[in-house]
Amino acid sequence: HHQWLNPSRVHRLTGKKGRASMTKDEFMRQLTAQLNGAAPEERNRILQYYSEIIFDGMENGQSEEAVIAGLDSPQKIAAQLVEARPGADRMAVYSGGPLRGICVSVQDQGVEVIPSLDGVLRIHYKEHKGDVYTISEEGGTAIFTHTMSPFSRFLRGIFIGLRQVTVEIPREFGGRLTAVSTNAGLRIIGLPTLTDAVFKTSNGAVDIRDSSIGGLTARTSNSSLSLTNCGIGRAELSTSNGKLACTDIRAAEEIRTTTSNAGLNLTNVEGPVISAHTSNGTLRLVDITGESIKAATANASLYFSSVSASRELTGDSSNGKIQLEGGISSPRIRLHTSNASIRGTVKGDRAAYSLISRTTNGSSNLGLYDNPALPCRLEATTSNAPIQIDFKA
Repeated sequence: HHQWLNPSRVHRLTGKKGRASMTKDEFMRQLTAQLNGAAPEERNRILQYYSEIIFDGMENGQSEEAVIAGLDSPQKIAAQLVEARPGADRMAVYSGGPLRGICVSVQDQGVEVIPSLDGVLRIHYKEHKGDVYTISEEGGTAIFTHTMSPFSRFLRGIFIGLRQVTVEIPREFGGRLTAVSTNAGLRIIGLPTLTDAVFKTSNGAVDIRDSSIGGLTARTSNSSLSLTNCGIGRAELSTSNGKLACTDIRAAEEIRTTTSNAGLNLTNVEGPVISAHTSNGTLRLVDITGESIKAATANASLYFSSVSASRELTGDSSNGKIQLEGGISSPRIRLHTSNASIRGTVKGDRAAYSLISRTTNGSSNLGLYDNPALPCRLEATTSNAPIQIDFKA
């Protein structure tokens, strides 16, 4: 029989809006007095927050009294600040038969996943009054969920750096791991035998390193995502408005990476299918080996350094240069941009390539020699800029 030991108590808290009728000066004076015991940084952030709320309401046509009547009382706000502080340390321990899956879902706090030294699944967390914790097991999957109480998320945000769940996983665990959060980061370290993994958050970084994972899905937004020193079956990595980086990766199937409005770096990556896509950010591929390699960005530069594709290599950009540093090699190469140059070196015999190059208002040293009978093909096109590609045997 699967069971959780030492489960946390379940807390709930609801509150009512304050009904006090007072001016902004009166409200801020009372709130300052109520926060007298708070740390200066906490007190200043809260005072600024509520001052801005009142100002915004007045800009929208409300009176001071009307805005303040819709807020909690100064006494209530101070009490919420106390409740929002990290609570007592708790630990949930799983015992029973073999685990098939582990699912951890929390709100507004970070998650760190590390190997368990003695092979026991443990979850360490801080118990917060008003939050709801659910600990259960279903079909061999251990489930830990955390839901925030209706406190002001601004107040909780003051302590978000102190809020973290640490999950210790048996090193031999070979099932599916899911870790989900919001407005906080995920950190996964040293897991050698995962079959599948899903890591999702928002407004927080995702850092995965020193692990072996069959199938990986990792997503965040408005923050960075990094994968370091991992063996992967297949991986889909995506973020937005944040940098994405893969370093020292070996993939059995494919790696797909996507971000926007930020840079994307792949370094020392091997895999049959590798794709990298961003926009408004520089894309760099260094020491990459695969069968099919595709890289695309927009309004930014694209850099290849020591990139080898046994089947095809594609680089697309717009309004950004394409630079071939250290040489690239593939029997099928397609490079396209606009309003920027294409320069660098191809490793191979020029005589083996059918050459297609086009530009406007710029020169090309490739010329046009389209011969379908040749074993290799290089296509390079741009506009308003030169094409300068040399060959190195």
